[in-house]
Amino acid sequence: MITKEQFININGWIGSLSILFAYFLLSIESEEELLMNCLNLYGSLTIGYICYQQKAYQPLFLEVCWFGITIYTLIKYFHSDE
Repeated sequence: MITKEQFININGWIGSLSILFAYFLLSIESEEELLMNCLNLYGSLTIGYICYQQKAYQPLFLEVCWFGITIYTLIKYFHSDE
């Protein structure tokens, strides 16, 4: 059985990889804007949670900003279809 700590740690690694993959997609000029935003949202949320748990407030600030920018971008994305 997986412990809560292991679950959080695994999600943190997946979150880190998701941000890296989103950056890779951006670098190759992928048209998958929604996918990139979802990857950034998940990554910033999981890494931010770990930073909060460990009282690492400087990287937490970065992740909160990253999350906020991604939310703004998603709102723009969904409103541009109208």
